[in-house]
Amino acid sequence: MNSLMMQVSVDVCQVVDGTDCPFGPQAGPGSSMFAYLGVSASIVFSCLGAAYGTARAGAGLASMGVMYPTVVMRCMIPIV
Repeated sequence: MNSLMMQVSVDVCQVVDGTDCPFGPQAGPGSSMFAYLGVSASIVFSCLGAAYGTARAGAGLASMGVMYPTVVMRCMIPIV
């Protein structure tokens, strides 16, 4: 074990307030809220983007089926 890991394992009780931490100050109590907020926002935006892309592809395929019904199956290949 190197000395830094030993020091961290020994000083674990003193790191609670962040003053003796060798890696910098510890995160505050509200930081987990912002972390979960970022995770949930990324999931929401990815779902909205997937829904928007699916709707656009479906609308394009439907308009292609109205104008050129013979090539619908050929246009469906890039969507799938």
